[in-house]
Amino acid sequence: MKKYVLVFVFDGSLEKVLLVQKNRPEWQRGHLNGVGGHVEEGESFRDAAYRELEEETGLGRKDVVLRPFARVDSRPDYVMWVYQGRLSSQKIAILPSRADTGESLEMIGWEYVPMRKIVPDVAYLVPLAHCHAVGVGDRVAKLAIGGGELDLVDTGEG
Repeated sequence: MKKYVLVFVFDGSLEKVLLVQKNRPEWQRGHLNGVGGHVEEGESFRDAAYRELEEETGLGRKDVVLRPFARVDSRPDYVMWVYQGRLSSQKIAILPSRADTGESLEMIGWEYVPMRKIVPDVAYLVPLAHCHAVGVGDRVAKLAIGGGELDLVDTGEG
């Protein structure tokens, strides 16, 4: 089974979300996406989310608390847990302008994300992440997507 994580981090006011201008994989090149990647053997989804966040942004557990809000099962051999978190306002000013991967980091008003060149799922995942960040996301139960399912979760370990 292929296991992945995706992370959306909001600023302290919950007005902007941190996205990465992707260079790879090829199908994402030039598109904005959340921070994320694969889960390593023996690693929990949560630990993978923090590892990817630190690798791509320099942010860690001391900077943001990540909470799972969705699990995407789009194929029988694929699962991705999606996390959201909120930074302190002061931390935003010291974010690097480029990730260690050579990819650009951008803080974008969350409501403008669908108008940008984005990885397709980001158009609905960012608004859902925002709903969970402000505390109204638990009212939505389940959405069908692309032949698979997106399960919205409370704060259980992913």
